[in-house]
Amino acid sequence: MRIPEKVRVGYIDFKVIMQNQEVTCDNVVVYGKISNSDGEIVICDIYNEDQKKATFLHECIHGMSDCNDIGLSEKQIKKLGIAFYEFIKDNPEIFKENE
Repeated sequence: MRIPEKVRVGYIDFKVIMQNQEVTCDNVVVYGKISNSDGEIVICDIYNEDQKKATFLHECIHGMSDCNDIGLSEKQIKKLGIAFYEFIKDNPEIFKENE
């Protein structure tokens, strides 16, 4: 899995920004954050690749929940982000086109 420079989540196109310093949200240091109004997903680039990719999925799930009025809690999003990342990492062949 790679983290793209842009991603569409629901009806919003997001620019993905890899930030080489701590990311904060409400004065709390976080791995990443999403802003629907700014069309940005910001991910802290100082962590390992697994953490950055899991964070990217986590923020995308936030976007899906918001755009579709699902109302997932932070705890649910955290668990889903980890679960989806593990599934994608453990089963990469599922996402390859037929040859």
